[in-house]
Amino acid sequence: MTKGDKKRLIVRLGNIIDTSALYDLSWQRIAQSIGGHVTEDQQRKLRGVEMDEALDKMLLWNSIGLNPNHKEILAGKAQALFIRLGCDEEGPFYSNSVSNFVRSAKSEGFALAILSANETESLLISELGWSEMVQVWIQDFSNPPNEEDHGWLEQLLKEGSGSPSDWVLMDRNPEILAAASTYGFKTVGVGASSDFDIADQILPDYHAKALAELKK
Repeated sequence: MTKGDKKRLIVRLGNIIDTSALYDLSWQRIAQSIGGHVTEDQQRKLRGVEMDEALDKMLLWNSIGLNPNHKEILAGKAQALFIRLGCDEEGPFYSNSVSNFVRSAKSEGFALAILSANETESLLISELGWSEMVQVWIQDFSNPPNEEDHGWLEQLLKEGSGSPSDWVLMDRNPEILAAASTYGFKTVGVGASSDFDIADQILPDYHAKALAELKK
């Protein structure tokens, strides 16, 4: 990368923050507050779903009926709980190394895009204070890309600028990296080297030092 260039770096929020655990704990507490419960299988089905839609599913599973006003209030509580848990610097979901990674991207000359699954995740990014340093896109990851499904990658190219070779996609999912590679994205696998066959580069985790490695 030459001086003055801005490499576009793309990461999914769920890769750098354990959003699955955030959804699970949020819906466990909301369900308990109205005398209901959610199973592990049901929790998986609520991850990444907009709060009002997820609430409808949870109420249906528990055969609980609420009036529209109460449902709106409860969905708002679920969203607020998700964001509060994610922003709690003393809690299990907050990571200083991830925060430093995001904050360092700008100073290192990267144009960082964080992909969120819904509006609630975008609000979490804002509450973490990252919005001025990153571009935020909402993408649907309910169906991970496979050989026939590259829709969200196509959408990225439409919303962004430049050629795919200007983009670096960092991800922990080998299938997503393989899909991105077919579009010409530079790919970086995050994790153990044995997990990735196709990635252009492999790094152990998301941290500020990884940015220096990407610039090589």
